[in-house]
Amino acid sequence: MLKNAAAVRSCTGRQNAAHRRRRTQLDRGGAVSIRRRKAQAPSRHARGPEVRFENQVSDKFTVIDTDVADDVGLLYRITRALGELDLDIHMAIVNTVVSQAQDAFYVVDAHGEKIVNYEVFEQIRERLLADLAT
Repeated sequence: MLKNAAAVRSCTGRQNAAHRRRRTQLDRGGAVSIRRRKAQAPSRHARGPEVRFENQVSDKFTVIDTDVADDVGLLYRITRALGELDLDIHMAIVNTVVSQAQDAFYVVDAHGEKIVNYEVFEQIRERLLADLAT
């Protein structure tokens, strides 16, 4: 019955001023609490940059995925590090949303082969993480 009464009041415009004020206060309070939760929510990347490797996506290339807070010169630092590690970048997918960069680099080693050695993966990861931390 309350739902029907509220619907009748809203359709006929017979809501009293106190009800409208209370409703407005609830709406405003809800909006403020949502904003506070978003502001207080921990950043997805408070833990730092991530580097992942994928060899199943492509037959010819190893895919290096980076997920890091965007910064001036970020793409340069990543590509310089990959170049200094003697990796050839054949394609890059660069995706920046707000202040988060999620980039994928399709690479091969100096011999034109996919990277399959886990020690090399760790060398690449350590180098990228060191360069991305600065």
